[in-house]
Amino acid sequence: FKKYGGHLQHWLAQNYTYKVIIQIAKITNPNYKKEDVNFIKLLNKERFIDLDKICNIIKDENPDIIGLNEVYNDIDNLKTTNQAKYIANKLGYPYFYFGKSILLKNNIEYGNAIISKYPIEKSIIHKIDDPVVKDENVYYESRIIIENNIKINDEIIKVLVTHFGLAKSEQNLATQKLLSLINDNNKYIVVGDFNMVEDNENIIKIKKVLNDSTCLLETNKLTFPSLNPKIKIDYIFTKKIKMESFKVIQKISSDHFPCVLIISI
Repeated sequence: FKKYGGHLQHWLAQNYTYKVIIQIAKITNPNYKKEDVNFIKLLNKERFIDLDKICNIIKDENPDIIGLNEVYNDIDNLKTTNQAKYIANKLGYPYFYFGKSILLKNNIEYGNAIISKYPIEKSIIHKIDDPVVKDENVYYESRIIIENNIKINDEIIKVLVTHFGLAKSEQNLATQKLLSLINDNNKYIVVGDFNMVEDNENIIKIKKVLNDSTCLLETNKLTFPSLNPKIKIDYIFTKKIKMESFKVIQKISSDHFPCVLIISI
């Protein structure tokens, strides 16, 4: 969210405006051929994500809240960077939270994260059930939803960050879990890589409960793959929040394009 202050301060329907961004970050990118990676200079020679490039894109947008997917957190701080902490510190954001979905080798955690200019009063990790039967020809991975209570001007906004699986059975379970967390008493922002296109039955279910910011955009909706976008699978949903504008940032910093939503509260 971006809150406009000082001489840029203005009101929209008596409300402040804020900016939220979802930046899909990857430490490594198996979907690109090596020559493609070298060409676009996405990864450095150690084949780690260029966090500074991501920071530059975020800095240009100056959002108030950032959702991150596929984030690495090195418990021992030996093998790689604690990515959310690095981005928050580099850009001067005082609040961040990392949520672990799985533990990789070398004691490295992997999951989702949130970075904020506003206090994160509380964060809860909700584990998404794994399917009992795994018979689809896709990669399976345990997934989570991070529920964050963010305090903005004495009001709590619930910001959920998630990354759905590839299998239909995973997506069904993730959709059930997400919708179980939504009620009519709170304001919500839900961001993430849902791995589902707009006409997917689960996206349709979600849109019956939450508002899809994509409705504010008629063109340039596609988010994946960033080298040659074919589909939209990254979303920012809201509930009980006025959406002002939405855009897809067509700059390469991972295999997804980031998305930006301006809202008023």
